[in-house]
Amino acid sequence: MNAFEFGAPPHGGLALGFDRLCSLFGGADGIRDFIAFPKNNSGRDVMIDSPSTIL
Repeated sequence: MNAFEFGAPPHGGLALGFDRLCSLFGGADGIRDFIAFPKNNSGRDVMIDSPSTIL
């Protein structure tokens, strides 16, 4: 309850988890196919190779 001193979240604490809901309706075994910006196990985005060094 102390966290509400900083303001309530915009969803009121009832976030649906749209990606999880889509994976259930899509009949997928995992959620990774439905996550907008998937990361690998080390937390890197393999599509744009971030975070990376600045040149």
